[in-house]
Amino acid sequence: MLLLLLGCLDHTPIPGAEGAFVAMQADFVGYSTWDSVGVDAAAADDTGHPEGERTVYVNTMPAAEDTSFPIGTIVVKVIPGADIHAMVKRGDGFNADGAPGWEWFELVTATNGEPVIKWRGEEPPAGETYGALPGATEDTGGSMTGDCNTCHAAAAENDFVHAVPLGAE
Repeated sequence: MLLLLLGCLDHTPIPGAEGAFVAMQADFVGYSTWDSVGVDAAAADDTGHPEGERTVYVNTMPAAEDTSFPIGTIVVKVIPGADIHAMVKRGDGFNADGAPGWEWFELVTATNGEPVIKWRGEEPPAGETYGALPGATEDTGGSMTGDCNTCHAAAAENDFVHAVPLGAE
């Protein structure tokens, strides 16, 4: 079992899941040194995210000709004083009913300053929320819980990523 787990640490594809990337905690270390995009809080007001300036870090910016983000892309969004959220292009048909290929994460900062995965998956666990879409109510069928897939569906034409445009390199 230990050898199986150690084999997963190098991100080789899982047997039967060609092209998959399963992010490990170590993959988020040093994210604040990656390329970044500042996002104006006023421009993000309609996304349901907590208020405030935010910085979005990307481990590898997409190439100008890319029409989707490559498997292994990691995007980390930091809003000072709020939660740290991330999305990872996992591929392999993951999250097929939401933002195809993307896995969602919440990170916390350990006492040594390194990021720690608090939760991960196709959606936040029960009781975890991030925001709510303006005007969304249970009566209108809107998301009241800040579901990642619901909010990121608005960026479907950009492979479900809001702040980092494809073809921008």
